[in-house]
Amino acid sequence: MTSMTRWLGSRDFFRVLIVSLGHLVHDVYTSFLAPLLPLLIERFQLSFTSAGFLSFLLRVPALFNPLIGSVAERVNLKILVIISPTLTAVGMCLLGVVPDFALVVVLILLTGVSSSFFHVPTPVLLNRLAGRHIGLAMSFFQIGGESARTVGPLVAMAAVAAWTLEGLYRLIPLALVMSAGFYWVLRDIPPVPPRAAHRVAGAILSTLRQDRRLFITLTGIMFGRALSAGTLAAFLPTFLTEQGESLWFAGVSLSIVQAAAMVGVLITGTLSDRIGCRRLLVVLSVAAPLTMVFFLLSGESMLIVSLILLGLFAFSAVPVLLAVIQRRGFDYPVIANGIYMTLNFLMSSTIVVLAGKLSDMVGMATTFTWFAVASVVSVPFALLLPESRTRPE
Repeated sequence: MTSMTRWLGSRDFFRVLIVSLGHLVHDVYTSFLAPLLPLLIERFQLSFTSAGFLSFLLRVPALFNPLIGSVAERVNLKILVIISPTLTAVGMCLLGVVPDFALVVVLILLTGVSSSFFHVPTPVLLNRLAGRHIGLAMSFFQIGGESARTVGPLVAMAAVAAWTLEGLYRLIPLALVMSAGFYWVLRDIPPVPPRAAHRVAGAILSTLRQDRRLFITLTGIMFGRALSAGTLAAFLPTFLTEQGESLWFAGVSLSIVQAAAMVGVLITGTLSDRIGCRRLLVVLSVAAPLTMVFFLLSGESMLIVSLILLGLFAFSAVPVLLAVIQRRGFDYPVIANGIYMTLNFLMSSTIVVLAGKLSDMVGMATTFTWFAVASVVSVPFALLLPESRTRPE
């Protein structure tokens, strides 16, 4: 019996499956915001700037991912993984019953904090459960997250259709069951042994100095992606309702994009091993603005096609960017990944707020057009991306 066969039949593999299922359940709730934005705008008479601010709040706790990762290496954060599905569900599902916008802000911020505390320590737990099979374990984990972004908008629209926005709280029990499942499978895993303390600020600065050119070029690429994929992820349902589409179709459109993105992620991850990350990122940096322009010009007959193309090209660069980081041979690879995640969230959040402000001033269709053209800024940065120092196995 091989090591792989033994692990697939082990309790640890079962735990990995439960954690991956928990990733799906957790991220289903965080994916509610975009399809619910049109309803929140109508209910609280929000400007597009305020709507963009909500998307910013959902992401802003990720700025502290490197710090959370450092803490996760020293203390037992298992309890945070266990309770995070419930906290996230409460934050999102009570949006329909709070009486004013200030409480909406509090709930969105709670959801963002809960999401960070779920995503940062969970890979540490998976590493302990999977051992030498960590790659396979992370594949299951990522499938859970990508599936959630496909299913989540459909769940949100179905719940609103059945119970109205005020009835979303009926979905909270599913998260309670998931938290109970987490407790059941993780309860006897001992705390992570404390690791030797290191100066977080010093390690971050050392990592930045180790490859300044890489982080500069990645920032440019992520800026272009934020103008296209980041804006669409936050405002696609709102944009379509502004264009006269039904709320149901607007929610489904986001699921179509995310389903296509799942296929795109599989393709780009494989291609990056064959043709190299830089070459593939150049192709995606050119294709993303073109597909966004095609989407803006598409009529009813080509709308579905344009959404699929957006998912395939504008939303599929993440595994390539992650591969770039992992192949650079950093002294602190976890911190390097945390820096990338922080830059990515900061870039996308800032652009979303800017998109909301411009939409109030000149209209969302004009803003989308400007951003589609401006997103070509990622092309020269992709061309300047340094070659990988290490080759994939």
